[in-house]
Amino acid sequence: MSGLHYRRLGPWHVVFRDAPGHNAAQLTLHLPEHRTLIAADMLSDIEIPILKQPIAVYRRTLADLAVLAQGGAIETLIPGHGTVARSAAEARARIDRDLAYLDALHKGVADAVRAGTSADEVVRRLEAMDYTGKNAEYSMVDVHQRNVRLAHDGLASSRAPAPRGAR
Repeated sequence: MSGLHYRRLGPWHVVFRDAPGHNAAQLTLHLPEHRTLIAADMLSDIEIPILKQPIAVYRRTLADLAVLAQGGAIETLIPGHGTVARSAAEARARIDRDLAYLDALHKGVADAVRAGTSADEVVRRLEAMDYTGKNAEYSMVDVHQRNVRLAHDGLASSRAPAPRGAR
């Protein structure tokens, strides 16, 4: 499955959307007539984005959902974890918050990679970042550290010089 898929399931009109970032094969389910988005493993009020792919992939997914939310197509957001967002403003706020986290993560890691900083040092530098669940009982500290390492590895490998003799 790729892109958008429209289906009628009994009385429901549903739109399945590819939503890579947390998982390459993740989908969201949108019920446009009800302005409801079932967001799979994204947009939690207790978790930060959990990266399994490059930041840009996850960010593109959220940016596409932001367009829907800004256009009034999402008034109820059902995440895989946490509480349901029951207003358009709350849904938009979650999307904006997760985009801000990804942007701050990308900037912090990209700046460090340009300076030649090791992954361990970047993890230490980005401990100060503020994010959802940082000081919660259901802590996101380990997830944030994995996100930093994944982003570092991806950005560092994309900046690596080509092997000798490669074109």
